[in-house]
Amino acid sequence: MSTSFPEVIDGLLSAAARSGHEFVVDGELVVLSPATGIPDFAALARRLHRPRPSAQLQQELPVTYIIFDVTEIDGMPVTGRTYVERRQLLGNLGLESPRLQIPPFWTSDDVDPEQLLAAIEEKGGEGLLSKRLSSSYTPGRSRSWIKTVVRLQTEGIVIGHLAGRGPHATTFGSLILGAYTEQRTMRWIGCVGTGFTNAARREIRSALDQITQPGSPLGPTVPRELITATWVHPVLVASIEYREVTASGILRHPSFRGIRTDIEPSQVKVPEPDW
Repeated sequence: MSTSFPEVIDGLLSAAARSGHEFVVDGELVVLSPATGIPDFAALARRLHRPRPSAQLQQELPVTYIIFDVTEIDGMPVTGRTYVERRQLLGNLGLESPRLQIPPFWTSDDVDPEQLLAAIEEKGGEGLLSKRLSSSYTPGRSRSWIKTVVRLQTEGIVIGHLAGRGPHATTFGSLILGAYTEQRTMRWIGCVGTGFTNAARREIRSALDQITQPGSPLGPTVPRELITATWVHPVLVASIEYREVTASGILRHPSFRGIRTDIEPSQVKVPEPDW
């Protein structure tokens, strides 16, 4: 990781030298969009698995380390301190630099959480992290640290399905989704495998069995991820929640919400990326 993100490592070493302390911090690596200032997952993906990025790549896609907690200072654990106390300790380390950022935090007395979440959604942000002010730092999931995710909605045409395993072996693993481009060609926009009840899986599989077709609605070029697909006539429209659209036009973290009977497949357009 150190060789993959040298600009972050340089920032941390410089910060440690300035502060005169050794520390263990908790945070997240992001590439911030120049246009919006929010994390760009597609841009970060271009930096991942690059063990020795060129100076040009570092300049084009600089990585920022967003530091939101501290767990140890000079060999002494501070995980038992409250969140407010830890944030005070973190702020006193003086870590801010071009490649290191400590995000601000607000209490419910400062801002209404619903208004804050609405502002995040308007700007295209991923969601909201809420921490109990009196909580200590504990690993894993906790009711003292909750993530509220902003979810976008779109429609996708069901053009096939992939086999399921275990309890889903008799229905399907995921539905293959397509949408029409401006040129009226069908494009793959991803697969959805979550959000289904068992009853919905059975009903949908029964419907799919009646509209199976031998060829792909995508034409002669099929993505390798879909080689084992069972294809169907593109007549069913699914309502989908998702996190964002990747640079390659695929829905990220999609979840099934239901079948739409009020929308014709011809009305389903390729969703626009959020970058």
